[in-house]
Amino acid sequence: MLPTYGRDLLLEFVPGSARPFSDPRGLAVMSMEVLAEVKHQLQGPLLEVTDPGPALLRGLLSAAKQEDAAVCITVLEEDGDPTLRARLDTILDAAVAVGFDRPLALCMRVRDLPDLDDGAIDRIADRLYRWIDAGLTSVSLPPLAVGVDRVARFVRAAGPLWENGLGVEVEMPLHHPEAGLFLVELEELGLPLAAVRGVDEYEETCGGFVVSDPLQGAIAEEAPCRVLIDGFLIKAAMGVLGERELMSVLERADGDVGRAFSAGRRLLAETGRDDVLEAKAYATSVTAIRSLSASHVATDILDALAREMFAPAAP
Repeated sequence: MLPTYGRDLLLEFVPGSARPFSDPRGLAVMSMEVLAEVKHQLQGPLLEVTDPGPALLRGLLSAAKQEDAAVCITVLEEDGDPTLRARLDTILDAAVAVGFDRPLALCMRVRDLPDLDDGAIDRIADRLYRWIDAGLTSVSLPPLAVGVDRVARFVRAAGPLWENGLGVEVEMPLHHPEAGLFLVELEELGLPLAAVRGVDEYEETCGGFVVSDPLQGAIAEEAPCRVLIDGFLIKAAMGVLGERELMSVLERADGDVGRAFSAGRRLLAETGRDDVLEAKAYATSVTAIRSLSASHVATDILDALAREMFAPAAP
Protein backbone atom coordinates (compact mmCIF):
# COMPACT_ATOMS: atom_id res chain seq x y z
CA MET A 1 0.00 0.00 0.00
CA LEU A 2 1.00 3.63 -0.43
CA PRO A 3 2.12 5.42 2.74
CA THR A 4 -0.74 7.23 4.45
CA TYR A 5 0.71 10.63 3.58
CA GLY A 6 0.84 9.60 -0.08
CA ARG A 7 -2.74 8.43 -0.17
CA ASP A 8 -3.87 11.64 1.53
CA LEU A 9 -1.93 13.73 -0.98
CA LEU A 10 -3.59 12.01 -3.94
CA LEU A 11 -7.01 12.62 -2.40
CA GLU A 12 -6.27 16.36 -2.36
CA PHE A 13 -6.38 16.34 -6.17
CA VAL A 14 -9.83 14.74 -6.58
CA PRO A 15 -12.02 17.24 -8.49
CA GLY A 16 -14.98 18.65 -6.59
CA SER A 17 -17.53 17.07 -8.93
CA ALA A 18 -16.18 13.57 -8.19
CA ARG A 19 -15.89 13.98 -4.42
CA PRO A 20 -19.46 12.91 -3.53
CA PHE A 21 -18.70 9.51 -5.05
CA SER A 22 -14.97 9.11 -4.36
CA ASP A 23 -14.61 10.50 -0.83
CA PRO A 24 -16.88 7.94 0.90
CA ARG A 25 -14.89 5.20 -0.83
CA GLY A 26 -11.46 6.72 -0.17
CA LEU A 27 -10.51 6.54 -3.85
CA ALA A 28 -8.17 8.93 -5.66
CA VAL A 29 -10.43 9.59 -8.66
CA MET A 30 -8.32 12.21 -10.42
CA SER A 31 -8.75 14.56 -13.33
CA MET A 32 -6.85 13.59 -16.46
CA GLU A 33 -5.94 17.27 -16.76
CA VAL A 34 -3.94 17.01 -13.53
CA LEU A 35 -2.23 13.82 -14.68
CA ALA A 36 -1.34 15.40 -18.02
CA GLU A 37 0.32 18.31 -16.22
CA VAL A 38 2.90 15.95 -14.68
CA LYS A 39 3.25 13.57 -17.63
CA HIS A 40 6.89 14.45 -18.38
CA GLN A 41 7.87 13.35 -14.87
CA LEU A 42 6.56 9.81 -15.39
CA GLN A 43 8.92 6.97 -16.22
CA GLY A 44 6.28 4.86 -17.96
CA PRO A 45 2.77 4.96 -19.43
CA LEU A 46 -0.63 5.21 -17.82
CA LEU A 47 -2.99 2.32 -18.49
CA GLU A 48 -6.40 2.65 -20.13
CA VAL A 49 -9.12 0.01 -20.19
CA THR A 50 -12.66 0.15 -21.52
CA ASP A 51 -14.93 -0.99 -18.71
CA PRO A 52 -14.93 -4.80 -19.14
CA GLY A 53 -17.31 -5.60 -16.30
CA PRO A 54 -16.62 -6.14 -12.57
CA ALA A 55 -14.77 -9.46 -12.67
CA LEU A 56 -12.15 -8.52 -15.27
CA LEU A 57 -11.87 -5.06 -13.74
CA ARG A 58 -11.13 -6.43 -10.27
CA GLY A 59 -8.37 -8.59 -11.74
CA LEU A 60 -6.84 -5.65 -13.59
CA LEU A 61 -7.02 -3.30 -10.60
CA SER A 62 -5.49 -5.92 -8.29
CA ALA A 63 -2.58 -6.20 -10.70
CA ALA A 64 -2.29 -2.41 -11.03
CA LYS A 65 -2.23 -2.03 -7.25
CA GLN A 66 0.49 -4.66 -6.90
CA GLU A 67 2.56 -3.12 -9.69
CA ASP A 68 1.94 0.49 -8.57
CA ALA A 69 0.31 1.50 -11.87
CA ALA A 70 -2.19 4.28 -12.63
CA VAL A 71 -5.39 3.45 -14.52
CA CYS A 72 -7.91 5.32 -16.66
CA ILE A 73 -11.22 3.45 -17.04
CA THR A 74 -13.27 4.41 -20.08
CA VAL A 75 -17.02 4.11 -20.57
CA LEU A 76 -18.90 4.63 -23.83
CA GLU A 77 -21.62 7.18 -24.46
CA GLU A 78 -24.02 4.68 -25.97
CA ASP A 79 -24.26 2.98 -22.59
CA GLY A 80 -26.84 5.70 -21.93
CA ASP A 81 -26.94 8.67 -19.59
CA PRO A 82 -29.70 7.14 -17.39
CA THR A 83 -27.42 4.24 -16.48
CA LEU A 84 -24.13 6.15 -16.30
CA ARG A 85 -24.11 6.78 -12.56
CA ALA A 86 -24.90 3.13 -11.85
CA ARG A 87 -22.10 2.07 -14.21
CA LEU A 88 -19.61 4.36 -12.50
CA ASP A 89 -20.72 3.07 -9.08
CA THR A 90 -20.03 -0.48 -10.27
CA ILE A 91 -16.55 0.56 -11.41
CA LEU A 92 -15.75 2.32 -8.14
CA ASP A 93 -17.10 -0.61 -6.11
CA ALA A 94 -14.73 -2.92 -8.00
CA ALA A 95 -11.84 -0.63 -7.03
CA VAL A 96 -12.92 -0.66 -3.39
CA ALA A 97 -13.25 -4.45 -3.42
CA VAL A 98 -9.53 -4.85 -4.20
CA GLY A 99 -8.38 -1.94 -2.01
CA PHE A 100 -7.17 0.08 -4.99
CA ASP A 101 -5.29 3.13 -3.70
CA ARG A 102 -3.52 4.39 -6.83
CA PRO A 103 -4.56 7.22 -9.18
CA LEU A 104 -7.76 6.42 -11.06
CA ALA A 105 -9.44 8.40 -13.85
CA LEU A 106 -12.91 7.95 -15.35
CA CYS A 107 -13.32 8.91 -19.00
CA MET A 108 -16.33 9.01 -21.31
CA ARG A 109 -15.74 8.37 -25.03
CA VAL A 110 -18.34 10.24 -27.08
CA ARG A 111 -19.19 8.56 -30.38
CA ASP A 112 -20.78 11.50 -32.22
CA LEU A 113 -20.68 15.27 -32.00
CA PRO A 114 -23.32 17.19 -33.98
CA ASP A 115 -22.42 20.10 -36.21
CA LEU A 116 -22.40 22.76 -33.53
CA ASP A 117 -24.80 25.54 -34.38
CA ASP A 118 -25.77 27.68 -31.39
CA GLY A 119 -28.59 25.37 -30.30
CA ALA A 120 -26.44 22.27 -30.56
CA ILE A 121 -23.71 23.90 -28.45
CA ASP A 122 -26.23 24.46 -25.66
CA ARG A 123 -27.40 20.85 -25.88
CA ILE A 124 -23.80 19.56 -25.76
CA ALA A 125 -23.19 21.74 -22.69
CA ASP A 126 -26.23 20.18 -21.00
CA ARG A 127 -24.86 16.69 -21.71
CA LEU A 128 -21.43 17.64 -20.40
CA TYR A 129 -22.85 18.99 -17.15
CA ARG A 130 -24.76 15.74 -16.62
CA TRP A 131 -21.56 13.77 -17.15
CA ILE A 132 -19.63 16.07 -14.81
CA ASP A 133 -22.30 15.65 -12.13
CA ALA A 134 -22.12 11.86 -12.57
CA GLY A 135 -18.47 11.90 -11.46
CA LEU A 136 -16.50 11.57 -14.70
CA THR A 137 -13.06 13.15 -14.66
CA SER A 138 -12.44 13.31 -18.42
CA VAL A 139 -14.46 13.36 -21.65
CA SER A 140 -13.15 12.40 -25.09
CA LEU A 141 -14.84 14.27 -27.95
CA PRO A 142 -14.55 13.74 -31.75
CA PRO A 143 -13.96 17.32 -32.99
CA LEU A 144 -13.68 16.44 -36.68
CA ALA A 145 -17.40 15.67 -36.64
CA VAL A 146 -17.89 19.45 -36.56
CA GLY A 147 -18.13 20.79 -40.10
CA VAL A 148 -17.41 24.54 -39.96
CA ASP A 149 -15.61 26.87 -37.54
CA ARG A 150 -14.37 23.65 -36.00
CA VAL A 151 -11.94 24.98 -33.38
CA ALA A 152 -14.11 27.86 -32.15
CA ARG A 153 -17.20 25.70 -31.80
CA PHE A 154 -15.29 22.85 -30.16
CA VAL A 155 -13.76 25.22 -27.61
CA ARG A 156 -17.16 26.70 -26.76
CA ALA A 157 -18.75 23.25 -26.43
CA ALA A 158 -15.98 21.86 -24.21
CA GLY A 159 -15.91 24.92 -21.97
CA PRO A 160 -17.72 23.29 -19.00
CA LEU A 161 -14.99 20.65 -18.75
CA TRP A 162 -12.14 23.16 -18.58
CA GLU A 163 -14.13 25.34 -16.17
CA ASN A 164 -14.53 22.41 -13.77
CA GLY A 165 -10.88 21.33 -13.96
CA LEU A 166 -11.62 18.09 -15.81
CA GLY A 167 -9.79 16.52 -18.72
CA VAL A 168 -10.72 17.47 -22.28
CA GLU A 169 -9.66 14.76 -24.74
CA VAL A 170 -10.06 14.47 -28.49
CA GLU A 171 -10.51 11.39 -30.63
CA MET A 172 -9.36 11.56 -34.25
CA PRO A 173 -9.96 9.06 -37.04
CA LEU A 174 -6.65 7.27 -37.62
CA HIS A 175 -4.36 9.18 -40.01
CA HIS A 176 -7.03 11.78 -40.84
CA PRO A 177 -5.45 14.58 -42.93
CA GLU A 178 -7.26 17.35 -41.00
CA ALA A 179 -6.31 16.16 -37.52
CA GLY A 180 -2.96 17.92 -37.47
CA LEU A 181 -4.40 21.26 -38.54
CA PHE A 182 -7.09 21.14 -35.84
CA LEU A 183 -4.51 20.39 -33.14
CA VAL A 184 -2.15 23.13 -34.30
CA GLU A 185 -4.98 25.68 -34.28
CA LEU A 186 -6.03 24.56 -30.80
CA GLU A 187 -2.43 24.81 -29.59
CA GLU A 188 -2.25 28.41 -30.85
CA LEU A 189 -5.13 29.23 -28.51
CA GLY A 190 -3.17 27.81 -25.56
CA LEU A 191 -5.93 25.47 -24.43
CA PRO A 192 -4.71 22.18 -22.92
CA LEU A 193 -5.83 18.69 -23.82
CA ALA A 194 -5.58 15.75 -21.44
CA ALA A 195 -5.12 13.14 -24.18
CA VAL A 196 -5.34 12.66 -27.94
CA ARG A 197 -6.51 9.44 -29.59
CA GLY A 198 -5.78 8.61 -33.23
CA VAL A 199 -2.44 10.42 -33.73
CA ASP A 200 1.16 9.27 -33.45
CA GLU A 201 3.77 10.49 -31.03
CA TYR A 202 5.27 13.03 -33.43
CA GLU A 203 2.10 15.05 -33.92
CA GLU A 204 0.86 17.97 -31.83
CA THR A 205 -1.04 16.88 -28.70
CA CYS A 206 -1.65 20.27 -26.97
CA GLY A 207 0.06 18.99 -23.84
CA GLY A 208 -1.90 15.75 -23.57
CA PHE A 209 -1.01 12.08 -23.52
CA VAL A 210 -0.86 10.15 -26.77
CA VAL A 211 -3.33 7.26 -26.49
CA SER A 212 -1.63 4.17 -27.94
CA ASP A 213 -3.49 0.99 -28.85
CA PRO A 214 -1.14 -1.97 -29.39
CA LEU A 215 -3.79 -3.56 -31.60
CA GLN A 216 -3.75 -0.54 -33.93
CA GLY A 217 -0.02 0.12 -34.18
CA ALA A 218 3.19 0.84 -32.33
CA ILE A 219 3.21 2.22 -28.79
CA ALA A 220 4.59 5.73 -28.44
CA GLU A 221 8.15 5.65 -27.16
CA GLU A 222 9.23 9.28 -27.34
CA ALA A 223 6.07 10.90 -25.95
CA PRO A 224 4.17 10.37 -22.67
CA CYS A 225 1.37 7.96 -23.46
CA ARG A 226 -1.67 6.14 -22.15
CA VAL A 227 -1.74 2.56 -23.38
CA LEU A 228 -5.03 0.81 -24.10
CA ILE A 229 -4.81 -2.72 -22.67
CA ASP A 230 -8.20 -4.04 -23.80
CA GLY A 231 -6.43 -6.53 -26.04
CA PHE A 232 -4.73 -8.14 -23.06
CA LEU A 233 -8.05 -8.57 -21.26
CA ILE A 234 -9.64 -10.00 -24.41
CA LYS A 235 -7.01 -12.71 -24.19
CA ALA A 236 -7.97 -13.38 -20.57
CA ALA A 237 -11.68 -13.51 -21.45
CA MET A 238 -11.09 -15.95 -24.29
CA GLY A 239 -10.05 -18.57 -21.77
CA VAL A 240 -13.54 -18.43 -20.24
CA LEU A 241 -15.97 -17.32 -22.94
CA GLY A 242 -14.43 -19.18 -25.83
CA GLU A 243 -12.71 -17.79 -28.89
CA ARG A 244 -15.62 -18.28 -31.30
CA GLU A 245 -18.16 -16.36 -29.18
CA LEU A 246 -15.73 -13.60 -28.36
CA MET A 247 -14.61 -13.18 -31.96
CA SER A 248 -18.22 -12.82 -33.06
CA VAL A 249 -18.59 -9.96 -30.57
CA LEU A 250 -15.41 -8.35 -31.90
CA GLU A 251 -16.68 -8.54 -35.46
CA ARG A 252 -19.97 -6.87 -34.51
CA ALA A 253 -17.99 -4.08 -32.82
CA ASP A 254 -16.24 -3.33 -36.14
CA GLY A 255 -12.74 -3.86 -34.76
CA ASP A 256 -13.07 -1.48 -31.80
CA VAL A 257 -12.05 -3.68 -28.88
CA GLY A 258 -13.49 -1.25 -26.33
CA ARG A 259 -16.90 -1.42 -27.96
CA ALA A 260 -16.54 -5.20 -28.10
CA PHE A 261 -16.20 -5.23 -24.32
CA SER A 262 -19.31 -3.11 -24.04
CA ALA A 263 -21.20 -5.60 -26.22
CA GLY A 264 -19.72 -8.65 -24.51
CA ARG A 265 -20.25 -7.80 -20.84
CA ARG A 266 -23.56 -9.66 -20.78
CA LEU A 267 -21.99 -12.80 -22.25
CA LEU A 268 -19.18 -12.67 -19.71
CA ALA A 269 -21.61 -12.19 -16.81
CA GLU A 270 -23.68 -15.17 -17.98
CA THR A 271 -20.73 -17.54 -17.71
CA GLY A 272 -21.06 -17.46 -13.92
CA ARG A 273 -17.28 -17.79 -13.66
CA ASP A 274 -16.34 -14.46 -12.15
CA ASP A 275 -13.62 -15.97 -9.99
CA VAL A 276 -11.90 -17.47 -13.03
CA LEU A 277 -12.26 -14.26 -15.04
CA GLU A 278 -10.77 -12.24 -12.19
CA ALA A 279 -7.81 -14.60 -11.78
CA LYS A 280 -7.07 -14.68 -15.51
CA ALA A 281 -7.35 -10.89 -15.77
CA TYR A 282 -4.96 -10.49 -12.84
CA ALA A 283 -2.31 -12.78 -14.33
CA THR A 284 -2.61 -11.26 -17.81
CA SER A 285 -2.54 -7.70 -16.46
CA VAL A 286 0.59 -8.27 -14.38
CA THR A 287 2.35 -9.49 -17.51
CA ALA A 288 1.04 -6.53 -19.53
CA ILE A 289 2.03 -3.93 -16.94
CA ARG A 290 5.56 -5.27 -16.68
CA SER A 291 6.01 -5.61 -20.44
CA LEU A 292 4.80 -2.03 -20.94
CA SER A 293 7.10 -0.69 -18.17
CA ALA A 294 4.02 0.77 -16.48
CA SER A 295 5.01 -0.32 -12.96
CA HIS A 296 5.69 2.41 -10.37
CA VAL A 297 3.99 5.15 -12.42
CA ALA A 298 1.61 5.78 -9.50
CA THR A 299 4.55 6.69 -7.27
CA ASP A 300 5.95 8.90 -10.05
CA ILE A 301 2.63 10.77 -10.04
CA LEU A 302 2.68 11.05 -6.25
CA ASP A 303 6.22 12.43 -6.27
CA ALA A 304 5.40 14.93 -9.03
CA LEU A 305 2.32 16.20 -7.19
CA ALA A 306 4.27 16.44 -3.93
CA ARG A 307 6.89 18.59 -5.64
CA GLU A 308 4.14 20.79 -7.05
CA MET A 309 2.35 21.18 -3.72
CA PHE A 310 5.34 21.60 -1.42
CA ALA A 311 7.84 23.40 -3.67
CA PRO A 312 9.03 26.66 -2.05
CA ALA A 313 7.42 29.76 -3.50
CA ALA A 314 9.52 31.74 -5.93
CA PRO A 315 11.11 34.84 -4.34
